[in-house]
Amino acid sequence: MAAYVTFGGPEGNQHNAACSILEDKAEALGELQSALALGEPGGFIMTFVSKGKPVADLLEEIVAVKKKDRDVNEAGFSLSYAKKLLSVFKAGTPSSN
Repeated sequence: MAAYVTFGGPEGNQHNAACSILEDKAEALGELQSALALGEPGGFIMTFVSKGKPVADLLEEIVAVKKKDRDVNEAGFSLSYAKKLLSVFKAGTPSSN
C-alpha cells in the first residue's frame, strides 16, 4: 500500500491528504481480499508473508471485520485462511509455499 501525501499548493490541504490516504487504504484492502480469494485454493502463504508488515496490518483489519461478518463467504476466502496467514506473520516463520 502506498500513500503519497502532499501539503500546500492550490489543492493540497490536510483534508485532501486524509481522504487520499483513506481511499488508498480502501483500495489496498479490496486488492488484498481479491488476492486472498485467488491464493486460498493454492494454499499460498509466502506470497503474502514476503510483502511484510503493510500486508500484515491490512490482514489484521480484514480478519477483524470478517469475524463480525454474517456472510463469511462473501469475500471469497475463508476466515481460517486469513487467520492462518496472520499467524504465520506473527510467528515470523513460513509454514509452506
